[in-house]
Amino acid sequence: MLKQGRHHPLQEWLESLPATMLEANPWLSYWKGLSILPFSPAQARLTFEKTFAGFQAGGDTIGAILAASGMVNAIFLSDDNYKLIDHWYEVLIDLVALIGQFPNEEMEASVIAGMITASVMGDISHPEAETWAERALEIAELPPTITFKVNAIISLFIHRLIYTSVQEALPMLVRLQHLSRYPYAQPFSSIIFWSAQTYYYLFLGSHRELMAAVNEGLKISRETGAHFADGWFYIHMVMGLIDRMDLKGAEEWIEKMSPGIEQLSSGERAFYHVHRARIAFIRKDLKQASQEGKRALDYANKIQYGLNQAVPQLMLAQIYNRMGRRDEALEYLEQGRQYAVKTNCRYILMLTLFSEAQFALDGGDQDRGCELMRQAFGLAREGGYVLGAIDDPADVVMMCEKALEEGIETEQVRMIIRRRGLVPETPPLHLENWPWPVKICVLGRFELFKDGQPVQFNRKVQKKPLLMLKAIIALGGKGIDEERLMDILWSEAEGDQAYNAFRTTLFRLRQLLGEKALDVQAGRVSLSHYSCWVDVWAFEGLADKAEVLWKDDHSGDGQGKALQLMGKAVDLYQGPFLGDEGSKLFWALPLGERLKDRFLSLIEKLGRSLELKGQWEQAITLYRKGLEVDNLAEELYRRIMACYGSLGETVKAAQVYKQLKATLSSIMGIDPSPKTETLYRSLTSPHKIQK
Repeated sequence: MLKQGRHHPLQEWLESLPATMLEANPWLSYWKGLSILPFSPAQARLTFEKTFAGFQAGGDTIGAILAASGMVNAIFLSDDNYKLIDHWYEVLIDLVALIGQFPNEEMEASVIAGMITASVMGDISHPEAETWAERALEIAELPPTITFKVNAIISLFIHRLIYTSVQEALPMLVRLQHLSRYPYAQPFSSIIFWSAQTYYYLFLGSHRELMAAVNEGLKISRETGAHFADGWFYIHMVMGLIDRMDLKGAEEWIEKMSPGIEQLSSGERAFYHVHRARIAFIRKDLKQASQEGKRALDYANKIQYGLNQAVPQLMLAQIYNRMGRRDEALEYLEQGRQYAVKTNCRYILMLTLFSEAQFALDGGDQDRGCELMRQAFGLAREGGYVLGAIDDPADVVMMCEKALEEGIETEQVRMIIRRRGLVPETPPLHLENWPWPVKICVLGRFELFKDGQPVQFNRKVQKKPLLMLKAIIALGGKGIDEERLMDILWSEAEGDQAYNAFRTTLFRLRQLLGEKALDVQAGRVSLSHYSCWVDVWAFEGLADKAEVLWKDDHSGDGQGKALQLMGKAVDLYQGPFLGDEGSKLFWALPLGERLKDRFLSLIEKLGRSLELKGQWEQAITLYRKGLEVDNLAEELYRRIMACYGSLGETVKAAQVYKQLKATLSSIMGIDPSPKTETLYRSLTSPHKIQK
């Protein structure tokens, strides 16, 4: 009957037998344990325990081995006290030694599955672990053995996912998918496969696929009555929603779990409370967060599985650090670290390093924080992880911004931002390497990028949508009145005609950029600062920050930071707004002039700072960069002349003066200002002229 997947009929038949018959025949009890294992692992555990005692009393070593293996699998699936696995592991070792050789495939498959599950979930190290793993993959896919193979492979899958990498776990997921197609392994193998998918997509940060796997797994459990994985389906969904900053959605799924909370295993209860703690932590309700975190650790301690204990320990470390209880935070952090180092668990070590980095940065130790962050993001890259489990997504955003500023694991950081859909409270416009869905360059040229790739325009390119985009940017990019755009782009058209052309062009522009890039409300058009990076916005944002620091912070650090920001802004300015095209568009001229003036102002401030340091040649190079933008900027000519004077190169200073004089005369028909003339005379007096 089990070969046909008829677990319930078998259970009903066995339970119809007299209780005395079941108790007297351990084999009947054993088959009952297998029949209820997919539906009630905790009950199956009690059944296997009695069965084992019966086989032992009757001297049936073969039966005892099968019952012991059933115990290991039931403990694993019931997720209630993994420490019990250690005992049954030793029992299996002793019994296998007694028989010497397996009499059939079923027994070998049972023992291998038990050994692998025990070594993985019991944190037991054994020199033959890899050999068992290889043998588990070779277990025949037959009715008597397939359930054991599924158990072995899901154990290997979870271990490789958490301890090694997402990529290393993928082959196990593929095997589970293959095994899920056997009708005589249903519904157990299908539920295990969909459960494994939720783990995989959660760690990978693939939210849409995670949702699909959760819904499919729950659908099968409802249809078959096999609910042994329901708790984890819900927990993984909650975790994925929090990772993507969807607290409302996470709370809705937690609410769905609450009526059945008493039926959850200790392992499930631990993570149920971890995520309640995480939500409270994000909402800054630290009192509730600490209470939930302690409940989570209490349940994790019941299961006595290091991985389940490490997660609430690290969650509590985060909570206590934010509460200012530094010593307690570090104590919990150290407990998590000890487990990660002891077991070489890459995922927990990554979370530990991330927390340590955050604590260091919070404490003002930038160098140590960046080094720890480098290690944490490095492990994330090696493992294919997107962090998660214990973090506040707002903290992850901050750390990602810092990492991109410092050039730390840039591609991995960008991947984490994209997959988790992280959106900063204030758009980091100063970070061109943030994974913006849309990037628009309009300084010195026009270039459009989507998802990091340049948009290629064919011969049929629709010029009007692009012209509308340029006009939106020229007018400030936010809250642009539709009427104003129509006046600019369709000045000669009639009212209805202009409006229809506007709607059509807007639709095409949305198709080009993506729905989230453009927002239209109450007759006003805006480019999203969260979806779009525009070099003009970045340039002005950097300049604004620099000027605030320049005026308000007169310390060495403040001035140094201001100059650094000015330098970044200058590097962004690749030329006039829209290049040559901008000079032909009347509506582009005001922004173009304002940007040019700001650029020249930054050039002058940076140049002056270089002069104060005696770096005359670097200052000259910078000033000449300004002249490439505006060859009539007389102040820049004067600064170059002064720098050459400081270098004692008065002949070159005189040449600069003559260049200025010729330029002003040919373009404007005027002479240099009296201030320039005075400087020229002071530099070229007879005793200063270099022979």
